[in-house]
Amino acid sequence: MTGAVSGLATFVEDRASGRFKDFVVTPVRRTSLMLGYLASTFAIAFALTLIVLVAGQLFMLTQGETTMNVAEFATAIGYAALSCLAFSALASFVVTFIRSNGAYSAFATIIGTAVGFLAGAYITPGIMPEGVQRVLAALPFMHAAQLIREPYTAGALEAVTGGQPQAIEALSEMYGLTSSVGDLTITSGIAIGSLAILAIVFTILGGWRLTRTIR
Repeated sequence: MTGAVSGLATFVEDRASGRFKDFVVTPVRRTSLMLGYLASTFAIAFALTLIVLVAGQLFMLTQGETTMNVAEFATAIGYAALSCLAFSALASFVVTFIRSNGAYSAFATIIGTAVGFLAGAYITPGIMPEGVQRVLAALPFMHAAQLIREPYTAGALEAVTGGQPQAIEALSEMYGLTSSVGDLTITSGIAIGSLAILAIVFTILGGWRLTRTIR
């Protein structure tokens, strides 16, 4: 989400500078403009995420620790791409309400801090109160983090627990590899579905908002 927000600075700058007025007299459709902003935002967010994934694996390799195999790394990249697309769409919709560079900077700072907590990145999910865990488990931020953690920790989890099912379950719950909302367990399929829906819904809403913004 943070990378997605960072990629939308151009949109806010174009709006604040009045550059949208130039777009109105061109034959380019407004939906095409929105998709262009969305595509560039996704590219920036995905590139930043990919750099972090690769750097993390290289660090683990230099330390002699367990790293992802090819299949796990490919899965992590796929999950990262889906997450970046979903949050790029969400961010693209939200920034249509922002009118100045100052407001955008404040928004980006707040989001950059808040998302870490909402995804369970700053605080281990398992030590949070049960009610907080359930709320976070219902949010797409935790779904994205859960998907990324799955292939990223598969080898390490097996090595640490020795393949013991009870140990795997306990560690998975503690570190946010699994989550639940009430009696509903958030599986990988549910997490993927929620992110896909997020991407579709906010791409449509973002396009609608952009047609009302560019005048």
